[in-house]
Amino acid sequence: MKNKQSNVVEFPKLKERLTEMALEAIKNKKYEQALSCFDQLGDERLPYDAGVARVMALMEMGRYEEARSQCFYLLTEQHSGSFDLIEVYLGILVHCNAQEEAAEIAKNMIQSKDTPEELVPLFEKYVHYADVSKKEPEGDASYFFQLKENNDDWRYVDYLQNVDARLYLKDVESFLLNSTKSPLLKTTLLQILKQQEIKKEIRCEKHGHILVIRPVDLPNVFEQSFFRRVLVSMESHVESENPTLYQQLRELWEQYAFYAYPDELTPEEPEAWAAALHYIGQERSGFDEQANAIAALYESDTELMNLAIRRLRSFEENVFQ
Repeated sequence: MKNKQSNVVEFPKLKERLTEMALEAIKNKKYEQALSCFDQLGDERLPYDAGVARVMALMEMGRYEEARSQCFYLLTEQHSGSFDLIEVYLGILVHCNAQEEAAEIAKNMIQSKDTPEELVPLFEKYVHYADVSKKEPEGDASYFFQLKENNDDWRYVDYLQNVDARLYLKDVESFLLNSTKSPLLKTTLLQILKQQEIKKEIRCEKHGHILVIRPVDLPNVFEQSFFRRVLVSMESHVESENPTLYQQLRELWEQYAFYAYPDELTPEEPEAWAAALHYIGQERSGFDEQANAIAALYESDTELMNLAIRRLRSFEENVFQ
């Protein structure tokens, strides 16, 4: 009797069928099912595409040491020079607290003539991260999870600004979906993900709405056309008469836009928001101007203006008091 070499029964084309089933499961985000198929194949000596798929599934399931082994095989035994795969491998190393190994690979990539110039800053980040890890005990992944457990939200978000957020996307999404977390911090976190050009879709709760977001596609907070249209509308009626008040109201509008981002604002008419800001400014200055008159000045519906006023006041009460 032959010794059993693996748990795969050698039926014709069984390996091909298991690979197809695994890839289909990954396509449908059924990562546990995919790994079950891969496990039946016996080892990590898979064709390149299947090996990369297994790496992704292992990462999704939090099995980073196995992902590290599979990725190493693809890069060495299959001699893959894929820069995307190298980037994935560096991220896995950092997650496994192997920052120095990641830094050495990154240094080699920086020195290589084959490395595209636009990828050099990416590899420099891994060198920098290893340096930070040596200097500070908080530079490793365990520190990130400690911050999370301690609900140290500001430092949690600040930490992500200095590391590759791709390594922690599951935890980042959990933070963004938590309705008790600060909307201002969520906006800061989304901006970090945008700066790092995160292409994967993530979910975010903002003001009772669940948004599906691709961070790389998000507009900058203060470059949104709606934000600009409100300012332009308000400029023509406030800035020339009272520049100081205009700056105060502009600051309030910037704060509210940052708070609401990237959720769509209600009401949807920029004139209603400009009128609401003008009304609040008049109120702060001690003037008792009628809401109807200000709404008419901006050609806005009074009810929509009042709705915007309530939202701005609620924002000030809940965030700054």
